[in-house]
Amino acid sequence: PAPYTPLEWLRRRVLTASEGEFSALTRYEAEARIGAGLRMFARLGWNATGFVAPAWLLGDGARAALAQTPLRYTSTHGALEWIADGRRVPAPAIAASARSAWRRWTSRQWLRMARTTMR
Repeated sequence: PAPYTPLEWLRRRVLTASEGEFSALTRYEAEARIGAGLRMFARLGWNATGFVAPAWLLGDGARAALAQTPLRYTSTHGALEWIADGRRVPAPAIAASARSAWRRWTSRQWLRMARTTMR
């Protein structure tokens, strides 16, 4: 679905190259997608215990869908979250983008700042 606010548009369309769809899905849409992924993993004999939404963007619908699965945790851009009780552990994701000159420049600045604050 289309973003509802300017911040959501920026986050889902510019910063993530339109990869943040789980931030806007309804519970039922998210259940269908997560369920399809879990069924595929089961067919392949793979074990899944956690879920990370594209671009780490997870909306209320996706959170509600995750609560109906056997998955134990999810990760956002800033934290690791236990699905059962909502407990959060700060764990910022460190990511960089190389798709364009301005993204590379911004990534270098962000990583430099992150390295300084993590010491």
